[in-house]
Amino acid sequence: WELLYFGGETNATPTNIAANGINTLLEAYIAGINPTNPASFFEASLTNETGFVVQWNATSGRVYSVFGTTNLQESFQPLETNILWPQASWTDNVPNVESFYRIDVQLAD
Repeated sequence: WELLYFGGETNATPTNIAANGINTLLEAYIAGINPTNPASFFEASLTNETGFVVQWNATSGRVYSVFGTTNLQESFQPLETNILWPQASWTDNVPNVESFYRIDVQLAD
């Protein structure tokens, strides 16, 4: 990853900010986004087919978890954990009209 984006295996400092101005280089690596592209973000979308379908761009070697809440003043609760690549979506079959979702991404062991 460092060789691909920075031309050497030790050329990137994990705490530096990626070109998108939001993520650190470490966060960009974990999320699987291009750290040199200002328009590269970890993005999720929501569709309302048969429930709310939360979708994201999955990356090999990552594990995803979906959290949700109906009140942003309260904690997000785990809805589904240990979602492995290549799965890139999760469906809330019992959605609340006012639902908020968060996706966490981690490196696989």
